[in-house]
This record gives sequence, structure tokens and C-alpha cells, in this order.
Amino acid sequence: MTDLGAVTTSRLELRPVHESDVDSLATVFATPEVWHFPYGRGLDRDETEAFVRAQLGQWATVGFGLWVARLRDGGAVVGVIGLSVPTFVPEILPAVEVGWRLDPASPSTPGCTLWKEIRTCDGNDVDIDPSRCFDPRVRLAQGRARRRRMTIDAETSARVRAELTALMADFCRAVSFRPGELPPYERLHGIFVLGGKLIRNNGEEPEICTVAGFIEPRQHMIASGELTFFEQAESGHLTEVYGNVAHRFSTYHKRGRMDGVDFVTRGIISTQFVNTPQGWRMSSMAWDDERPGLSIPDSYSR
Repeated sequence: MTDLGAVTTSRLELRPVHESDVDSLATVFATPEVWHFPYGRGLDRDETEAFVRAQLGQWATVGFGLWVARLRDGGAVVGVIGLSVPTFVPEILPAVEVGWRLDPASPSTPGCTLWKEIRTCDGNDVDIDPSRCFDPRVRLAQGRARRRRMTIDAETSARVRAELTALMADFCRAVSFRPGELPPYERLHGIFVLGGKLIRNNGEEPEICTVAGFIEPRQHMIASGELTFFEQAESGHLTEVYGNVAHRFSTYHKRGRMDGVDFVTRGIISTQFVNTPQGWRMSSMAWDDERPGLSIPDSYSR
């Protein structure tokens, strides 16, 4: 597959999302209209960073994704445009959406008229071209696909799913570190419930450990110089919520350097969540890596 490179139009410069785009995109994504669907609010910087990491994973996995859109006149970043895989609505997969998340305040932004339509849409009042919007719930509202049956109301569902997305991003940040740095493993204690389990099941027998048991051998590998770099990011997910329990099936990619040798791996994580008085927490996480004879299904990787 040939990766899609940069594109220049009469008004925009488009290029694949990069790690350095977090700050400029955070400014755009903080605008509530940009993420009105599905969250009804803007994103904070941590959520924007998680979004960028997920996009890096998609580009690395399938060779396409979102471009950062920058105005040729003045150089301002106005959002993202490109291709997206709606992994959180599995019944319409396999599917690739064409759409954008753009700053509605920019008069030069292509599609700002669409955002005005979306801001006034209550689900059925206006005619929205579903192929031009990332969020599949707009299409569902227009009858392009059947609406999922939810066990909780839409507003609560959006809030809970945003919390779970943020929690998974927190986990990835807690285990990731660049050369010369130390990972903030201590954050894992606040992500998991007391007694939570992490299970690596990519060998002959599952390795089951507590949070402390997960941290200790990895700290030793870092201190000894065996592991000098590691980064993990979620690249897609299927999430189900019922009352105070939830499950998330995540595709992920990870890369690092072990004993001086670089490695890159993909796989799937199964995570259980429970709602506590302190908010949503992980109760268990199990994962397996992709390998010869075990490929990620198209419905998860596209």
C-alpha cells in the first residue's frame, strides 16, 4: 500500500498528523462546536494528544488517516481533514468515512457552512450529507444506518465514553517514555481499582499480575538498560456500556527498543471498567499481540 502524502489546494496545505501538532490542534479542538458530535463539548489537551496518538497508529497501520489542515494565507492550523474509520459503531463496519473537524470561526475554512448546519441540528431538522461528517450518529439520525440500541441515554453515553477514552489515554501515557526519560508508572495505581489485574497472554501461559507486579519488572528492565524506549497508543476501539460496568476492545500499536533492537507490534486489548465513587476505573486488562497465524480482523484494523 502506498501511503497518502501531503496535498496542497488553492487554500490549504494538508499533511499527515504529526506528534508536533498537539498544541495547535488543542486550540481548535477546545472549541465546543468542533466536537459537538459526539461529546457535546471541546477536548482538552490530554484528549487531543490521545487523538493524535490514535491517528499516528492509523497511519502506521493502514497508510491513511487525517491530514492537518493549515491555511496557506497566514499559516494558521484550522483542524483536520481526511479519512477516518468509525470503529466505535461496529455494525456499519467495514467502513471508511470522509470528513473533517474544523474551526468554525475561520471564515476561510471549507465546510464552515456544514458546521452551522450541525450546530442547529436536533437530529432530523436539517439535511446533512452524512458522507461529509465523521460522526456516524449523524448518519444514523438520517436513516443511513440503523441506530444502536443503547442501555443508557445518549448524553450519559457520550460522557461515559469520553471518560473511558481519557482513561485509556492515561494508561498509554503512564507506560510510555522517550529515551532518557522514566515512565510515570505511579499513575497506574489511580487508573486501576485496588486489586486490578493486568494479563499478558501472548505466550504459552497467561502472565497475571497486580499493578505493582506489572510495574516492578519493567522498572528493572529500564534501570538495567534493557528497555530504553517504549510507546503505546490506542488506534481503534469497540466500547459497550451497561450501567456501572463497561468493556472496551481496543486495537493498539506499540514500539520501543529492547537490548538495543527496535521493535514495532500491534495487538488487541480487552479492558473491563467499573464505575466507582471516584469515577470510572479499570478492573482488568488482558492483551495479545499480532503474530504469524494471528492477524487483527479487518473489522478492527480498518
